[in-house]
Amino acid sequence: MRYALRRLSLGLAVTAVSVTGLYADDGKKLPEPPALPRLSDSPLADLKLGSIKAPTLDQARDQAKKHAGARWAGVEALWAPAEGRTLLDRTVDSFCVLDPAVAQFVQSIRTQPSTALLESPVLKDGKQPAYVRNNLKLFLARALTSKRLHEDGLALLRSLTPETLVDPGTYYFYRAVCENKLRLKEDGLLSTHRLLTSMQNDAPERYVVVAGLMQDEMAKWEDQDLGDVARRMEEIEARLDNSRGGPKTIEKQKEVVSLLDKIIKELEDSC
Repeated sequence: MRYALRRLSLGLAVTAVSVTGLYADDGKKLPEPPALPRLSDSPLADLKLGSIKAPTLDQARDQAKKHAGARWAGVEALWAPAEGRTLLDRTVDSFCVLDPAVAQFVQSIRTQPSTALLESPVLKDGKQPAYVRNNLKLFLARALTSKRLHEDGLALLRSLTPETLVDPGTYYFYRAVCENKLRLKEDGLLSTHRLLTSMQNDAPERYVVVAGLMQDEMAKWEDQDLGDVARRMEEIEARLDNSRGGPKTIEKQKEVVSLLDKIIKELEDSC
């Protein structure tokens, strides 16, 4: 096993050298998370969180109708009860009908999500109601997370307040995914806990099932073992897949090589 680990360590070292200078360093620092209770300060089972009631279909429809005003006739079909799309997708599609600039922005998210969209004037237009801008940010954060741009997705989600969104279940689920993939154990446990206990059974079943699996997995994480190595390598892979092979990624690769060397030495010393 130690020979296999040494080959893996060498391979990572070669990769770290090979990507030097190929890509610009993104160098972004995540904003500080909101001041939420820390799991280290309170056992998870005893953590008391307020409930968050997701809007019903009728409530979300009424909000969209209020925003559309006299143009509601062009949007109404999107809110038919049998139309089985999420509240977030219905809401965003309503925005698209009402505003060509938003429609173009959303089309870009759906066809080619990228961090360049974070600088879109649509998200910074002070004339747009917060209702529009915040739900568009959630829509973009979902797309960035699905593309494994976890740092950018998390930064965007941290700028939002779930109680103001049409789909707080999506907020907590994708925030938990980002935190899981970025190895932010305590934050990820807190986000899954909020989704599973604070949403009053309003979150989609698929979110609940996956969040439960993530929570069980993260609770068992240990630092500096082979599982930790695998998670770090997955994070590096996601960065390289998105052309983020600059100094920050190289530093992460060096950390993996160092950790592997430590594990190998411990194995050798135990023989």
